[in-house]
Formats: sequence, C-alpha cells, structure tokens
Amino acid sequence: MIQGGDPNGDGTGGSGPPSRASSRPTGLKNDIAHVRGTISMARSSDYNSASLQFFIVQKTAASLNGQYAAFGNVTDGMDVVDSIVNATADKGDSNGILPKADQPVIASITMVD
Repeated sequence: MIQGGDPNGDGTGGSGPPSRASSRPTGLKNDIAHVRGTISMARSSDYNSASLQFFIVQKTAASLNGQYAAFGNVTDGMDVVDSIVNATADKGDSNGILPKADQPVIASITMVD
C-alpha cells in the first residue's frame, strides 16, 4: 500500500479532531472491502485517531476489513500507484517513510460520485 495526506511528512501529522467514521466502536457500518485500489483512512493503534492521512491498497488485504474506514476506490490510475510502490520500495525507514525530498506529491485528484 501507499500512504499519504500527512502534512508533516513523517507519519505523525493530522488535522485536528478525528473522524467519527474511523472509529470501529461507533457501530457505523462500512462494508467496503480492502481490495486492490481501495482508499481508506489511516490511523494509529487508537481506532478514534484517523483524521487526515489515507492509504491506497495495492494488493487485497482482507485483514484490514472492519479495522480501517474505507471510503472509496481508485477508478483510474492504479498504474501510478504501482509505479510509486516500485520506485520507492526499500527506500524508506523501518516504517516505510521516505525522506521528505523523495516523497511523491499528489498534483491533482478528481473525486466522482
């Protein structure tokens, strides 16, 4: 998977209060499976900590189902996700975080419903 949305670039950034939708204990239903292309909220070990960071699943990861708040799917451009994964593999620290100078930057995103 690839993860983004951290304003600090080090895995610690957020945007203030977390999203209630990221909280497993709230009982909110989320049946979106974590298959290739799923976009989901990133969080710490605290279920109530998701706020700004997100990840895109490159390969199906059923173990994430019900554990993270999935909210969408990549409909076009998975080749870009694959390219990022391939170009950055084994270049990060023990948590997979790349040095800021090597972090890819999202130039544009189009949301459709």
